[in-house]
Amino acid sequence: MGLYSDRSDLLKAQLAKMSPFHRVAFAASCCERLLPNYYVFAREEGQGNPLILRDALDEVWQILQGKAFERETIELLIRNCQAAIVPSEDVFESRYCAESQLAVVAILNTLKACLNEENIEAITKVIKVVGDTLFGFLDIEKEITEPDWLQKTGEVQIEEISNHPFTLREIAKQNEDLQRLKEVETLDRDFLEWLRTSFDNGGRSLIDLS
Repeated sequence: MGLYSDRSDLLKAQLAKMSPFHRVAFAASCCERLLPNYYVFAREEGQGNPLILRDALDEVWQILQGKAFERETIELLIRNCQAAIVPSEDVFESRYCAESQLAVVAILNTLKACLNEENIEAITKVIKVVGDTLFGFLDIEKEITEPDWLQKTGEVQIEEISNHPFTLREIAKQNEDLQRLKEVETLDRDFLEWLRTSFDNGGRSLIDLS
């Protein structure tokens, strides 16, 4: 689709200069903005298990705060999150199935990044999930609300979505997180709490779902 392709390369280059845990902290912040999408899907369909994903993400934050690292615990959380993916062949009424599954993918890759100091590829996948979530959601929204949307070229569609308020807000938040991460050598409790909670959107996701 092209969305975020150039930005992903830019972010990857910046994150490559940071410590492995700084990268994981960036990814965990992204996951916090994606997770509410899964809540909406689970509530509407009565399927899935949001608690599994919340527990997994909480474990990541605790590891970043200095909790003793246990590979077996992370591997178990990965298996649990994989089980939280509802089979795609099922038929759902929820509009937000794709967005919910992408949230799982992001958390899975953040967990995998905890297992490997050379974790830049896993973090890059989280960044891609953010772009795919924005594009997929906004593409459908525009198809519903704009009768001429499908007549526009792909380049025009990408340009419009890239300049949508949701996209610009997410880019601004990522830039803020990156700048703050560059400024701190140690990921102390206060900084991580700011990173976890500083997306001021009333508990809603990066696409305003809750």
